[in-house]
Amino acid sequence: MSYRRSKQSRDDSPRRDRRRKKKKTRSRSESEPRRTSRSRSYSRSDSGSLHLGRVPALYRGLDGLVKCRKGDKIRDGRYEVLELAGQGTFGTVLSVHDSKHKEDIALKVVRSVQKYLDASYVEIDILDRIRKADKQKKSHIVRLYGSFTTKINGNKHVCIAFEKCGMSIYEFIKKNKYQGFEIDQIQKISRQIIEAVAFCRNIGLTHTDLKLENVLLYKDDYEVTKKKKRPRSCEIRLIDFGGATFEDQHHASIINTRQYRAPEVILGLPWSFPSDVWSIGCMLAELYTGELLFATHEDIEHIALMEKILGKKMDRKNGQRRSEAVSRLLSKKQVAARRRHDHDRPDVPAKRKSRLARGLLGDRQRSARYHPEAVREVDRE
Repeated sequence: MSYRRSKQSRDDSPRRDRRRKKKKTRSRSESEPRRTSRSRSYSRSDSGSLHLGRVPALYRGLDGLVKCRKGDKIRDGRYEVLELAGQGTFGTVLSVHDSKHKEDIALKVVRSVQKYLDASYVEIDILDRIRKADKQKKSHIVRLYGSFTTKINGNKHVCIAFEKCGMSIYEFIKKNKYQGFEIDQIQKISRQIIEAVAFCRNIGLTHTDLKLENVLLYKDDYEVTKKKKRPRSCEIRLIDFGGATFEDQHHASIINTRQYRAPEVILGLPWSFPSDVWSIGCMLAELYTGELLFATHEDIEHIALMEKILGKKMDRKNGQRRSEAVSRLLSKKQVAARRRHDHDRPDVPAKRKSRLARGLLGDRQRSARYHPEAVREVDRE
């Protein structure tokens, strides 16, 4: 989803500082790095006390959120609600039991707001194209089971059914007190991420929002060794294709969450699939250290950190274009606009998704393929 939340939001608001205990007092060392947040999504693993009907204060005032309880039925009783799996600006993810196929799945219920509904049609189309191309089911991308439109408590919602997975890689690191993974685990996880991105590249698709929040462990099981959690399985699934962009489609000027954004995107230069490769590099560093590679909120500082870590200046052949881009970044208008995008505002992703939906769908939304009432089941064999 171009600049998204997590649909997911691409905001860069400060993450809660990690604090050290010192003689029964809590204080943060001046040398200790500040954690910064990359996602507005909320998962049940973040709070054991979360239950249906109770959502974080951030989302309580949002219009169009689905309201349901454990045991409620969706779509003529086919889906029974088991628990709340996640909450975000885009809507709600429910863990439900599919009585037709006799299994538990994840059901994303999009907010009953037109701009979110429009964006969901784009995501469904992308996921369906991925599903058809992945006949052997070896892409490491979350599997689309189906999509439909229904009314819940009198409100129209688009629902997207996925295979059920575990927590995100970021959530696992957070539960591990921000300790990174071991080398053998990083090798297994990174290989699957690269294969998933390579699969997208083969069909002409750029993900545009690669980050640890969008990589799920297939199973939550883990063991504890030396006071450190270790997943029993490193199998992963790549999610969140709401902002993914095909080569022949409009390319948004701002993509990715701040800390994973490629230099060409920051400088306002043309971008393509290599921007995903840059994001993968940032993710690999974080998998090892447990910390963000680029913990920043400003474009100029971000570029300076890149040059420091890479040990060289930006390519001189783009020097003039870089100077022009930096000048634009320093203008008051541009700085204000960037801060609005990077600030903790759950409505920013919605605006970007709405623009993306209008650009990609246009008049096609009136066709049967994109009709809001169309129920599209897919082959799950």
